Amino acid sequence: MGALREGLQRVRSFFQREQRDLELDAEVTAHLEFSVEENLRRGMSAEEARRQALIRFGGVMQAKEQQREVRGLPWLDVLLQDLRYTFRTLRRDRGFALIAVIILGLGIGANIAVFSVVNTILLRPLPLHNPQELVRILSKKTTGGESSMTYSADATEEFQRRNRSFQAVTGYFAFSSSDNFKLMGNGQPLPLTGLSVAGNFFQTLGVQPSLGRLFTAEESLHNSRPVVLLSHALWKRQFASNPGIVGQGIDLNGTPFTVIGVLPDSFDFGSIFAPGSKVDLYSPVIFDDIRDEGNTMALVGRLQPGVSLAQAQAEADLLFPSLHISLKHPEYGGDYTGRLLGLKDYVSGKLRQSLIALWCAVGLILLIVCVNLSNLLLARGAARSKEFAMRRPWAPGVGGWCASC
Repeated sequence: MGALREGLQRVRSFFQREQRDLELDAEVTAHLEFSVEENLRRGMSAEEARRQALIRFGGVMQAKEQQREVRGLPWLDVLLQDLRYTFRTLRRDRGFALIAVIILGLGIGANIAVFSVVNTILLRPLPLHNPQELVRILSKKTTGGESSMTYSADATEEFQRRNRSFQAVTGYFAFSSSDNFKLMGNGQPLPLTGLSVAGNFFQTLGVQPSLGRLFTAEESLHNSRPVVLLSHALWKRQFASNPGIVGQGIDLNGTPFTVIGVLPDSFDFGSIFAPGSKVDLYSPVIFDDIRDEGNTMALVGRLQPGVSLAQAQAEADLLFPSLHISLKHPEYGGDYTGRLLGLKDYVSGKLRQSLIALWCAVGLILLIVCVNLSNLLLARGAARSKEFAMRRPWAPGVGGWCASC
């Protein structure tokens, strides 16, 4: 309790420094005058009485500083003094200050920009429920473009039924183009990027809407009512974060869609599946409408509890060669293969080495920046060597400069 009271008193004294300094000056002056009067009564001259009083009292400034340290926060006083001296020096030499700020700004800015990307892709876990269970399902083929990495609607449904390693298998239409929707009704049509996803896409990823609900199985059927989920960024930007948009209709490409929900701000499709891309809204993919379009679905699965990636891969090696591109035409063999990658490894795999190399490069740039700034400071210090020599204290009677003063 006593320590707390003393700490509060020190803080109060720090913020009342001017008043406390006036009180201290008055106290020191009164003490000196009392000593001078006592010396005068002893028969000393006025000049000698004052000299003896000062000798007896000791250093006036030293005594004041000791009192300030006892009653205040000396470390904060020193910090404020250093800051005042720093800003005074920088103001006096604006050219040097400007160069130092520009050099440090470039080095620190580059590191912050690169680290934000590295943190998002390499370091930070995916913003999904139990992301370690999520698996990206790819073809083992290395040729054939995007179509060789995807699967047909029939093959997707067949794999969903036959596998035993996954709690759920889902996917999204991999060939959606940017600005494939136009939001009508508010003046000039607004280009938006929409993505068609399987009805269980968000449930499998473990993403819950911040408003409304997710797709139902009925909304993934042919001739079902058109519905759409909004990204959080679009909801905030275009609809002013209005919660009343849920249940309302919007006009996309001349077709009325019902907004059933808004996704959370933490979910960003581009950062997980396609770095650099931006998706504004989501609609359920209708498998009946894409059955004859070939390999169009990019697949993602969530492993069963206790099932390892190696076990799921062994099952995939058996199942995928037997899948058909079209159940209507079983003779069209898909010649499928399945390569399973943890979703986190899939996100960072292609970019890991490049990002690490880039991170090291900007770290080296920051090191060079610090070395250059140090050289500037050393050169500036060398230019002031005579000034420092003049300020170095002299020890009388020793015959040289005092190294300990």
